[in-house]
Amino acid sequence: MNKLNELVGKLASERISQMQPVKRESAVVLSVDSLQQKARVRLTGGTEHELLNKSSETLTEGDSVWIEYRTLPSSGYIALRSGEPVPRRVYSATEQCIGTWIDGSALFEKTYVVSPLGDSTSRAVTVSLGISSLGEIVESRGQLIGSGFSRPLECMPIGTDGASAVPIDATCYSLSDTDLTVYNGTTDRSSCKAYVTVRYTRSSGYSEIEYIRSTGQQFVDTDIYMDLSSQRIEFDCMFSNFEPASGDFFFGAATAISPITSTEKIAMFMDTISAAPQVAMGSYNGAELTETTASQNIWAERHTWTLVGGCQGSTAVPIRLFGFRGDVPANDIVFSIVQMTLYSAKIYDNTSGTLLHNLVPAQRDTDGHIGLLDKITGSFYDNGSSTPFVIPT
Repeated sequence: MNKLNELVGKLASERISQMQPVKRESAVVLSVDSLQQKARVRLTGGTEHELLNKSSETLTEGDSVWIEYRTLPSSGYIALRSGEPVPRRVYSATEQCIGTWIDGSALFEKTYVVSPLGDSTSRAVTVSLGISSLGEIVESRGQLIGSGFSRPLECMPIGTDGASAVPIDATCYSLSDTDLTVYNGTTDRSSCKAYVTVRYTRSSGYSEIEYIRSTGQQFVDTDIYMDLSSQRIEFDCMFSNFEPASGDFFFGAATAISPITSTEKIAMFMDTISAAPQVAMGSYNGAELTETTASQNIWAERHTWTLVGGCQGSTAVPIRLFGFRGDVPANDIVFSIVQMTLYSAKIYDNTSGTLLHNLVPAQRDTDGHIGLLDKITGSFYDNGSSTPFVIPT
């Protein structure tokens, strides 16, 4: 009887699942088995799943694909291979993050419904945007819908005299930092609806600056854990204003600073070969050491240094910039390289090429503190020292 109940329950569950609408999401192929039967993919939201390949296509790493599912992505399958899949558009009256703006900041979208519109006397209807910490409105588009017709609704600058500046029988909208206003001409539009979709960025509450320069005391701790088996960091910096010394760290995290084979150690530091300073980059996971050195001739110039390794980075300790971070005070080194000038530090996913963290020098507007702002996540990492960074004057 129990087995019968289990079978009935399973059939009922499958039937309910089949009644759910098919959903589709885009993903990137991470790996494929030798028979092309399954592939591991990463969805646009960052989650990873191993799914059946029902696309009838030969997949390779880096391909863009569509996956289809009814309940959860993990129970779906690869339905279609596409060179550049476009995520399914979902318009919403609530704010949603739809991507990244050209400066690396998050891009948001929201659709406003204005109904009813004005008549021939009360020609303007205003609604609040309701966007906190608005940065910039980068795009908007509107549609006017009435009985038996639908046409684009134009965005037009409105003079100080408001609705009276609208041409006769024209309907349009305008945007300010706080409001959306829909205007109509002398024709009564009170039976119509206006849909206006607005794309915008958010103000971070921080002001970016060109660089920050350490003088030997400053350091910045983050909550970012790096994995060099799948990520890389690119350091845009310069050391032209100091005499470098061997063993000075400007980036790192590990369970211990020494020996060099400390478990899960990643670091970028100054080394000395034949008494000539150069930048060394290394990582170690207890079994494999990866270390490279860069030309001694470019340490004094602005340069982008890249650290990427085939081994695991630190999963126990988040990274520190302008120094080295250990898991306990005895392993912690907070000194920095004297007068290192940092312009940015970017962390990428090596498989998809996605920019995960974009750390730029910034000043917090509320108190003037100088540190690093992550333009991807919005996190601000303050100076860990009471001695301030040097900034452009």
